Amino acid sequence: MVIPLENYGMAPKRNRIVRSFSLRADNQALFARARERVKAHVPGANDSELIRLGLELLVLCPEALVGRVAGLLERVESGRPPVHTPPVSAWEGEKLLEEDEGERRRRLALFEELERLREGPRGAPEVEARVEALCRYFGMVYSAN
Repeated sequence: MVIPLENYGMAPKRNRIVRSFSLRADNQALFARARERVKAHVPGANDSELIRLGLELLVLCPEALVGRVAGLLERVESGRPPVHTPPVSAWEGEKLLEEDEGERRRRLALFEELERLREGPRGAPEVEARVEALCRYFGMVYSAN
C-alpha cells in the first residue's frame, strides 16, 4: 500500500525526497480498521482530517504509528472519545526518531551491562544493587543466587 503525501496536503518540506511511503502489511489492516472506526464515531470528519496525524507519523516515525493507532482504536472501541493530538512537524518527527534510536541504544547497553554483571563475579553490594536495579528496569525477577 503506497500513499502519496500530496493527497493529504502533506507535500514534503525542505526539499525532502520522500513523496510517498509504504505501510508494512501487518500495519495496513490496523490502520484501515482504525480509520473506519474513527470515521464512524466522529461526525463530519473527512478522511484527510482523520488520518493526517497517522500519515505524518508513518512518514516520520513508522514504529510510533502502531502504538498510536492501537491506542486510538482502543479508545474508540471502548466508547471513549479520541484524544486530539496536534500534527507532528518534520523537525519534531526527526527528533522523535533520534530519541527513539537513542532509547533503543541505551536499553541495549543496559541489557548488555546486566548480562555482563550476571556472568561476572558477584557478591559485592554495589554489583548486586546494580543487577537488582537493572532486573527491575527490564521487569525481570531478581535472584541473588
